[in-house]
Amino acid sequence: MLLFLVLIIGTGLRNMHQIKGRMDDIVNVSNVKSTHIANLRSIARERSLLIYHMIIARDPFVIDEDVQQAARLAGEFVRIRDAFRELSTSVAERQRFEEMMDIVARSSALHQQIMDLLQRGQYDRANRILQLESLGVQSQLLSFYDRILDEQRRVTESAAAAAGSEYQRSFYLMLVLSGLTVLSGLFISFYTIRRTSEAEGNLRDANRTLEERVGRRTADLLQANQELQHTIRSLNEARDQLVQSEKMASLGGMVAGISHEINTPLGIAVTASSSLSEEVRKLSHIFESGAMRRSDLQHFMDHAAQADDILSSNLSRAAELIHSFKQIAVDQSRADWRTVEVRKYFDEILLSLQPEYKRRPVQVINEAQADLVCSCQPGALSQIVSNLVLNALIHAFEPEQQGVIRLVARRDGEEVEIRCEDDGKGIAAEHIIHVFEPFFTTRRGRGGTGLGLNIVYNLVTSQLQGRISVQSEPGQGTVFTIRMPAQRPAGAAGSLATV
Repeated sequence: MLLFLVLIIGTGLRNMHQIKGRMDDIVNVSNVKSTHIANLRSIARERSLLIYHMIIARDPFVIDEDVQQAARLAGEFVRIRDAFRELSTSVAERQRFEEMMDIVARSSALHQQIMDLLQRGQYDRANRILQLESLGVQSQLLSFYDRILDEQRRVTESAAAAAGSEYQRSFYLMLVLSGLTVLSGLFISFYTIRRTSEAEGNLRDANRTLEERVGRRTADLLQANQELQHTIRSLNEARDQLVQSEKMASLGGMVAGISHEINTPLGIAVTASSSLSEEVRKLSHIFESGAMRRSDLQHFMDHAAQADDILSSNLSRAAELIHSFKQIAVDQSRADWRTVEVRKYFDEILLSLQPEYKRRPVQVINEAQADLVCSCQPGALSQIVSNLVLNALIHAFEPEQQGVIRLVARRDGEEVEIRCEDDGKGIAAEHIIHVFEPFFTTRRGRGGTGLGLNIVYNLVTSQLQGRISVQSEPGQGTVFTIRMPAQRPAGAAGSLATV
């Protein structure tokens, strides 16, 4: 009996010890994995904050320091990643690890691209990559980390359930065997119950710890999302300021061109006026001396008529230029909706652009429908047409190359279709998908900023509530097509006037 009692007790103790050992291993490994995941997540968030700090600072010294800090974080990330990979033993965990590394690789590549752009001083392009690509990948990575934490919690709970089952089996086995002897049965039952309670307490503590960690990770994720939303709002405000700056730069260029253009007719008018004054002085001198002849009066009248023609034509030309510039300048400084005659308005825009193309062998032809009217924001329409024409002058033709640029506008149901066509050299296939991206230009270092067509795209889609497309083949010219509502859309901002 004593030997049997010793055997029963030894078997029970061994089972309890094995179960406790397995549970301790599971909890320890789960805690280590959770710690590694939390560290990886913190490093990812710190790298994102470094990137944002570099974009905001725009200081090469600060950027170099932050790049070194990012390199240190990358080394720490590799160490923790390798430790986590060694703990991942099952096929499912290996698969999760590979998925995580795919997202990490994309995030690291985008971070490296942004840092390279920042070190080259291309801050705005880095801003766009951060806004459109990196923030989404970073959010996906943080969500993935939280999913792994959830999986660790479920694995621990499953192991707890399995341990509970094993405890129950051990308990029943001991209970049956304890029937052979009351004393040994009671002792073994008491011992088993006590150890089971301890194990269940450990499991409850482990579950509570995991739930607290998941709660903290969720709070961190919400805070990170709020920070990302703030960053997006800041980038949108910066974009609006950039569009406004480009608009004012365009207006400044127009002022310079119109001023130069007005100088010519005004200079001729001043010369004609001076010549007429000189003839009046000469005629007065002849009249006062009493030596005036019929031929002198006839010569003065001929000269006066010629001077009058010169003054009238040149002052009319100057007045026409001033009227055109005044209307377009007012439109570009305001965001009011009004009804415009499209063909007449195109003439005013082309008149203001004439200094840009009148010395080039390029014809700019207005082929808008004669009776076409539409409700729009004329300032936006003026900047769109100006940017498209100037873009064609710069990119479609060489300085001495002949060509034709056509502005076509027609009514199509409830929409107005506007096309800017040229017969220039066209756009390469690898470039055409990027033409509306900010800072993309094929004339980097030769006056190209890469903002013109991006501003056109934003004005068409946001202010005119339309859409724009481009068709081009090398050597076959280019066609930009804009479709927008013919009437002011419901809910559009700004007042409506008719001129």
